[in-house]
Amino acid sequence: MALDLPEAPYILIADDHALFREALSASFTHSDCRITLASDGDKAWDILLEEMDHLDAVITDHRMPGLTGLEIVQLLRQTTYRGRIFIYSSALKADEQRAYQDLAVDGIVFKECPPPELVRKVLARLSRRPRR
Repeated sequence: MALDLPEAPYILIADDHALFREALSASFTHSDCRITLASDGDKAWDILLEEMDHLDAVITDHRMPGLTGLEIVQLLRQTTYRGRIFIYSSALKADEQRAYQDLAVDGIVFKECPPPELVRKVLARLSRRPRR
């Protein structure tokens, strides 16, 4: 997929399930993205604190050890982070989905969506007017 971006997007993928994390990593890398991975919410937050100004997008699972995806998004909304935020989850309760929508995430995608389709959605969103 050709991108309309000045450089390869830099994306954080946070998921405690290694298979999902690796499948997403492979799919995004195949699309010329730079990827960093976190295996739980606390590691994701540590990476965000160091890389926040450089990341173009965060893709996070909802239920993870340490911080949940929702807690990560709540913390991000208290910072200067201007990248995109996507939730990639197996299931969300109605109140969880509303909470993410209230925090203005850029997308909620359920894990039955194959990784290449998530890549397409994220890259389409990134190629629109930058948030920075």
